[in-house]
Amino acid sequence: MALKRNASGLGRFAPYACAALLAGLFFAGGLNASTPHGAEDYMGRVRKVIDTIPYKVGPTVGNDVEPTKAAILLLSPNKLFQRRYIDPATGWGMSLLIVHCKDVRDMTGHYPPVCYPAHGWKQVSTEQSPITVNGEDWQAMVYRFSRSADMSEHRMIVLDFFIIPEGGGTIFADMAAMDRAARASKVGGLGVAQVQIVLDEDASPQWRDAMVKETLHAIAPALKTIGQGVQR
Repeated sequence: MALKRNASGLGRFAPYACAALLAGLFFAGGLNASTPHGAEDYMGRVRKVIDTIPYKVGPTVGNDVEPTKAAILLLSPNKLFQRRYIDPATGWGMSLLIVHCKDVRDMTGHYPPVCYPAHGWKQVSTEQSPITVNGEDWQAMVYRFSRSADMSEHRMIVLDFFIIPEGGGTIFADMAAMDRAARASKVGGLGVAQVQIVLDEDASPQWRDAMVKETLHAIAPALKTIGQGVQR
């Protein structure tokens, strides 16, 4: 994965602003997702496994970021996870955001190309990048953003993907693919998760690539549980 540039000091707060913005946006009409039997037990398992994500990922140590009241009230997530990880040896860091919604409709249209520009970031480029989750190969989106502040330009990279419990758990790189799958899925009533990994711009490319792999490994149990859906 060629992650060449990434998030600045300004960028470290962007995922949390993004989560707040997600809360203020709603999708009108559309999906008719029914709630399967066992959905509440499933939602509980998802919350519990996300809570087990370690505070130490690779060389970094994490600190939780409290979700905004607006995000909790308006987005009504099953689970909203926000944590900032710092490498004490280098000062380099990354942010991890996981949002799991009970209803696919709550996530529609809410992703980096929408929320980051709304907070002053300019989208510079977009590309797909391969990722490996629980031994399976998928594609994620890599969004590059820039923002001018204090007479300097700040840059960040956001690796983003969605997962719904379809066929044992399917990862979708972009919103359009997720929307198509959710409309056709018989398990749309089990919701959807979005994962964002945001990396500091001053970190080396090798460090960034290693941290993406370490992070995906650390959250693999959570993604597996999300993908499994209702246990029969």
